[in-house]
Amino acid sequence: MTVFLLVFLYFLFALSGVRAAAVPDGAPIDLLMMIVMAMTATAWVTMDARKAGKPIIRSFHWVIFLTWPLAVPIFVIRSRRWVGLLLVLLHGAMLLLVYAASFFFVAVLAARA
Repeated sequence: MTVFLLVFLYFLFALSGVRAAAVPDGAPIDLLMMIVMAMTATAWVTMDARKAGKPIIRSFHWVIFLTWPLAVPIFVIRSRRWVGLLLVLLHGAMLLLVYAASFFFVAVLAARA
């Protein structure tokens, strides 16, 4: 399930890039995208911690939900040490690449139309 959530997070970043290129800023979809990304990241951290045998207390889920761009890398680095740092750098770069590629793909298609 953690792999599915990670793949879904990549999908959300691609969808966010498409949204940024196709929809004007301040659209209601922005709030929905942020909430779904935060829920996905929180669910991933919760499941990964439970899988590692160190479940996170329920009252802390809100902290992760509200601070997920910082909480997820901190969790990964703390739980996996140096490998976690490499994973954070790798996935951070890949997520940015997915976002940028989807943004530019839609921008080029929109310019040709």
